Amino acid sequence: MIHQLGLPTFFMTFTGAKSKWTTLLFALHTLNKNHVEILKFFDELESKHFADPVRSNSVACACYYDHQMAAFPNLLKKDSSIFSKVDDFYFLTKFQNRGNEHDHGLLWIKMSQRMV
Repeated sequence: MIHQLGLPTFFMTFTGAKSKWTTLLFALHTLNKNHVEILKFFDELESKHFADPVRSNSVACACYYDHQMAAFPNLLKKDSSIFSKVDDFYFLTKFQNRGNEHDHGLLWIKMSQRMV
């Protein structure tokens, strides 16, 4: 791709903020049948309320992250994208040793000034 499009405009790295995704945490507590008013008292919860469900439901967390990342290219293709006109993009999903997934991405913007 670099040979055809030239140097990318942006290099990006994304990782899941599992402790900040209220819908994921609510779903995990529902899966574990621990119906806590998690959405109502989100700011007051202790870290164990985040860590324990994430640790015990790694497949559900990976699926949720994949779903979130699958929506990102659709945002890039819109005419009103935050990056202006996107010419092309490439993303690669990787997993760290502890199992936490993250994505690296290259983004080419149309009509961008390139600094070499």
